[in-house]
Amino acid sequence: MAMSQIRRNLNKFHQSINSVNANAGKTNITDIVAKYIARELLLLDEGSRIPTVDEYEERFGVSRGTVQKALAIVDDQKVVELRKRGVLGTFLYGKNLTRLWQLSGWTNLTGAGALPSTKRQEALSSAIYVAFGNIQTSFNFAYLQGAYRRVQGMLADKYDFVVTSKGAAEYLIQEMPSKVRIALELEPYSFLSGYCIIKQKGFPNRMIRRVGIDPNSPDQAHLTRRLFSSPSIELVEMYYARMPTAVASGDIDACIFNQDAIDRGVLEYYSLDSLDIEDIPVNLDLSDLTRAVILINPKNYMIDKLVVKLINPNQVAEIQREVMNGKRLPIL
Repeated sequence: MAMSQIRRNLNKFHQSINSVNANAGKTNITDIVAKYIARELLLLDEGSRIPTVDEYEERFGVSRGTVQKALAIVDDQKVVELRKRGVLGTFLYGKNLTRLWQLSGWTNLTGAGALPSTKRQEALSSAIYVAFGNIQTSFNFAYLQGAYRRVQGMLADKYDFVVTSKGAAEYLIQEMPSKVRIALELEPYSFLSGYCIIKQKGFPNRMIRRVGIDPNSPDQAHLTRRLFSSPSIELVEMYYARMPTAVASGDIDACIFNQDAIDRGVLEYYSLDSLDIEDIPVNLDLSDLTRAVILINPKNYMIDKLVVKLINPNQVAEIQREVMNGKRLPIL
């Protein structure tokens, strides 16, 4: 294993210990190492060689005795079948997946995504449910508007991963680089098809003075600041879903909104047919705003590997197409 990878693993391990210390005041390091070993075994293919005691010792930065005690816990739980092959090492030949999931600490996996207010978001949630459908542990998927809110929930250990656009993910990573990382990128247009401008019907662009902005939705906030950068424009903070009605009532003059919601008829639902819809200027590259990514907290050891193992971007794209074309019922 490369030294850079060892350092990353060691940093993850120490972050986890520091987190447990802060929350509980006392940490059983042996139990943590046993949990991490269980996670590695859970994701390891049968027939693969398992690391040696020396390798685990170096990987986790703990004593040999701690590793041996942790391995004894794994052995006592009868979660795997191992076979020694002389100088070649010890190999994994079987797993008790139910017990291994329990020992891993992943007994109730939870993800979080945007509100399923569009067909595309329904389809994305459905694809994620399918990806986690065959695991031997509980899985739940929560819905929360605003990438900031979802990430805050993940950092509070409410969620194991969250779904955002790639654009929102990059803003969040800049803000908290040690706490958030992209585990997996999905295909373009997996998150949304694009954005549009909503304004009062017949209202000239030169007269726009008050524009809605939701700081908890990094994409919407970034695009709003970019398109409405004039000093004469006031950015009015408000909940994203309230913006169309705020435009209709005259509380604001315009807002940036999800094109998929418009296509689904959200304006007709709110009886807002008195509004104008304009396209975003074509010279803006919105590709990163349309692509969904899976964000994780690096201190949740191996969660990135679990996400990559279970979520296949090609399968997600296929399921999304089936749901959006009416060939598959959504799972919510």
